[in-house]
Amino acid sequence: MGQNRAFIYGDLLFETVRTIDGVPQLAKFHAERVAKSAALLEMELPTHWGESFFKDLIYAHAPVGNKRVRLVISRFATGFYMPSANEVAFSTEAWEYESKSRTIEKLGIYTASYKPCTFISNLKCGNALVPVMASKFAKAKGFDDVLLLNEHGRIAEATSSNIFVVKNKTILTPALREAPVEGVMRRWIIENAPKLGYVVNETELTIEQLKQADECFLTNAINGIVSVNNLLDKKFKNKVSINFQRLFENEG
Repeated sequence: MGQNRAFIYGDLLFETVRTIDGVPQLAKFHAERVAKSAALLEMELPTHWGESFFKDLIYAHAPVGNKRVRLVISRFATGFYMPSANEVAFSTEAWEYESKSRTIEKLGIYTASYKPCTFISNLKCGNALVPVMASKFAKAKGFDDVLLLNEHGRIAEATSSNIFVVKNKTILTPALREAPVEGVMRRWIIENAPKLGYVVNETELTIEQLKQADECFLTNAINGIVSVNNLLDKKFKNKVSINFQRLFENEG
């Protein structure tokens, strides 16, 4: 019955994690995001939830090799919209990690739907029809990825990644109020940017600003930091993103 709630109402959270030799990368950030998201949705995690518990949970399902692991945290309850309880159940899937290019050639813009600017849009939860349809649009149009807009017509994120743009010595990324997922690699970039002489400004980001930028890159927990070469007719540099890639390899 608890799984029915996840299936029908999307009453779940999920984490997609990359493991190296069974060890999840950025485990502390993942565990803290789950705790924050569960609190917002009034889900009750085990009392001993934390980085160690998270690592053990992932390792139990992906003990060897380099994997892509998806952990689903669903509310285990009966009831219709109103759940009978707030305890959670865990389920996990794992796939072999497939290395992808650190550069994408063509980035487009999806305009058929948008992300609403609410706290739910910051969560990795079971309400993902906008990126699903955007991904289908990208494939049909020959884009490597597309940007999602929020209800104000500003940039929120890409289909499965956060976005950063560089203009001179400034890095911009959509603020959480602009409806991006609160990504773990997004957090890593923000916290580590000063090491490369940058500060990230979380703000509003428009398509026109993006067209005027020097550089654009995407981030997520699986692919890390990915440079963007082109947005429609705009060509970007990739120096800053390469520097972040090197920093993450050394310190991530």
